[in-house]
Amino acid sequence: MSKNGPCVICGSEEELNIHHMDPDLKTAEKIWGLPFEKREEELSRCIVVCHECHVDIHSSLRRQKRKTRIHPDRATLLCRHCGEEKPIGSKKENLCETCWKQEKRHKSYIICKDCGEKKHPYTTSLCNACYSKRRRKDPPKRRQVICRVCGENKYHEADNMCKSCYIKEYRKRAPLISCLSCGERRQNHSGGLCATCYMRQKRLKAKSSETQN
Repeated sequence: MSKNGPCVICGSEEELNIHHMDPDLKTAEKIWGLPFEKREEELSRCIVVCHECHVDIHSSLRRQKRKTRIHPDRATLLCRHCGEEKPIGSKKENLCETCWKQEKRHKSYIICKDCGEKKHPYTTSLCNACYSKRRRKDPPKRRQVICRVCGENKYHEADNMCKSCYIKEYRKRAPLISCLSCGERRQNHSGGLCATCYMRQKRLKAKSSETQN
């Protein structure tokens, strides 16, 4: 193997990195800034790998650490499913946390009433897809009331009123102000402006931003 490659794992000669075989013997992060003798000593503890193999090595090391890392204060047991000593998921069933969650997830499956497939329930007897199909075919009907203002049977909006009467009532309650733009006494829409002036300013701002872009 030459000093500058190829990769000891796959034989590639592109995007080469160095990897410390034993992280505990690592003495410096920036090897190339060291004096020649120290740099050669540090490189003797390393192997040459390409970028992809280097990523694979570190990802496998992280996975191993996650498997072996258990909090010292957390109770563990020998899982009857995977056979490893892991944190407790269910002491009654002798399962670790991972296997207990998997079994719990599988127990929650149902046979969907419409499609007949084994899926997670959305309601007691239907999966999410079939429930959505039913809703699209037969959408829930909106509540109708006798409007207390106009006395007609219409869709309920709020306060026992239909939509048109509710909007009229809301407009009556809106405070009257002297519009900062036109100076007329009108109902406040936003920021001391009436609805007409507010929309006019909004359109002007939109046009100016388009011209700048």
